[in-house]
Amino acid sequence: GSTIVCVATLFALRSRWPAAARARGAEAFFLYTALLTAFLALEDSRAQHGSFPVYGDVPVSLAYAAYGVLALGMLGFERFVRRSDRLLLLAAVVFLALSRATAEGGWASHLGAPYGLNPVAGEMASVWGVVCWLVYVLRTATKYLNVQQAKHQAATKRQAAARADP
Repeated sequence: GSTIVCVATLFALRSRWPAAARARGAEAFFLYTALLTAFLALEDSRAQHGSFPVYGDVPVSLAYAAYGVLALGMLGFERFVRRSDRLLLLAAVVFLALSRATAEGGWASHLGAPYGLNPVAGEMASVWGVVCWLVYVLRTATKYLNVQQAKHQAATKRQAAARADP
């Protein structure tokens, strides 16, 4: 769902406000978010099924390193993160981290913690993480598109007023 929201937002930005999309980095932000969401979906599939053909025999620790790199990549978009609902983003990150920690072979087992953690709690954390991430992406995209629409309407009104005043 989040990937579709990002792609639809990219399409709307490119078709209606191409200069604003490139000038403000929105294009890169929503493309990055779509790629991050796709990675999260692949990793979740790998975690649920134990393996995934795309990963092959890639160690789990490498997937966790990729999580870290991708999370740090969000810092490059601090302008968007600062203006977005950071509480939802934090909730998504915490819930997704908890879901990975409670999964068999997850972070907790790599740190020496026993796999005595409740797997139902891990699944619930995963669901809440996905929901928070989807809502975060939806709210960020909606807010950005609304701002662009308001700027476009204001510019159109200024142009009409300039034409009316000789």
